[in-house]
Amino acid sequence: MMEMSGKETFSFLMRFLLLIAALAALILVLHGAFARLDSRSAAGQVSAIPLPPQVIIDPGHGGADPGALSPSGTAEKDLNLRVAKALGAFLEEAGVRVLYTRTDDVMLTYPDSSTKKQGDLMGRVGIAQANPDALFVSIHMNTLPQEQYSGLQVFYARDNTGGRVLAQTLQNLVREHLQPDNRREVKAAGSSIFVLDRIENTAVLVECGFLSNRDEAALLSDETYQNKLGYVLSRGVLEALAGGTEQKN
Repeated sequence: MMEMSGKETFSFLMRFLLLIAALAALILVLHGAFARLDSRSAAGQVSAIPLPPQVIIDPGHGGADPGALSPSGTAEKDLNLRVAKALGAFLEEAGVRVLYTRTDDVMLTYPDSSTKKQGDLMGRVGIAQANPDALFVSIHMNTLPQEQYSGLQVFYARDNTGGRVLAQTLQNLVREHLQPDNRREVKAAGSSIFVLDRIENTAVLVECGFLSNRDEAALLSDETYQNKLGYVLSRGVLEALAGGTEQKN
């Protein structure tokens, strides 16, 4: 084996140290790159998890269940959906997370229900129960045998302070901005309003008007009025969200 001179030994050591330094720098660069990839992956995983809804909008009826019919044959289920979507659009524009119980002309289903109607109602209850912190707003149209009755009225889940406050807010806003002659009062829902009777969410049911009244039925069928109604209702819901409306007594 040949012996190296002092100069050769020094040169060898310098090259060795430079190699070590280069390897160390490469390790640091790779570590940083993997850390950034892990960070992006974690962020992607977090963003992929959907946040729970803040408001559940429930367009009543649907599918084989038309609900009430106007004198001209307009089905309640269709008007409910249009007003619900108008309300939802304004809420989403304000940054609210919205979940609809239906977005098409369908009935909901629920396991072991004895009838399609019960399955539809229990499907709505199930959605509310799965999201107990969300406000629940059900959209309907009213009807009576007599044609002279008119006006929006809001029902709330009984023994539910938050629902009563939300109902009163909505009723007041509609009177102020849409129906100045409306003298209807908010009302606690009994067991006959199936969904409100079986959920614990802050919940209201809005009877938007009477399809049995020809003039009001024509108004409720008008897209401009539907958008106005959706906007007014959205203001009340936003007030409830901002105020942290209580769920129950």
